[in-house]
Amino acid sequence: MSRIYVALDLETTGLNSERDAIIEIGIVKFRDEQVLDRWSSLVNPWRPIPYRIQQLTGITQEEVDAAPSFSSIMGTVLGFLK
Repeated sequence: MSRIYVALDLETTGLNSERDAIIEIGIVKFRDEQVLDRWSSLVNPWRPIPYRIQQLTGITQEEVDAAPSFSSIMGTVLGFLK
């Protein structure tokens, strides 16, 4: 039987780990070419999203302001990864 892999995709407010935050997380679980499961969520970064990031990602400030915090979805993320 082949291994199960997980691909993780993050969108952030920028590339500085000390200053920027996650605004979207997407996870896909797969084996060979078969997608087994997927999960995604917007994340409230509790800071403004720079205009250039909004243009690049298509994610608006209004969307993340209504999204859950990273700490509130962390249990779901960890459960998905197990």
